[in-house]
Amino acid sequence: MGNPGLCGLPLVFKPCPEDEMPKKPRSTNNVDEVHENKFITGGFYISMALGFIVAFWGVCGTLLLNKWCWIIVLKMFIKVEDWFYVNMLVNKKRVQRRFEKN
Repeated sequence: MGNPGLCGLPLVFKPCPEDEMPKKPRSTNNVDEVHENKFITGGFYISMALGFIVAFWGVCGTLLLNKWCWIIVLKMFIKVEDWFYVNMLVNKKRVQRRFEKN
């Protein structure tokens, strides 16, 4: 308010002259343009694949080796099969009634 020569970082509307960076000339050669993100490399993909395999078999291996888990999973599949069968029959009857009315 009372400092006309004040400039710098907290003031976004008035940068200091020494803070301004010179602009880089744009390269016309696409070979010079390198990805800025050096995080994604071949090692990243290898570790991601290994992590997925270990986590997947850690969960599924536990389910396969544990008899109690097998019983729970098979009961779940039976309930899903029953639910699917009942919904299929209900929808089939609903469609049949709709065509009989017309």
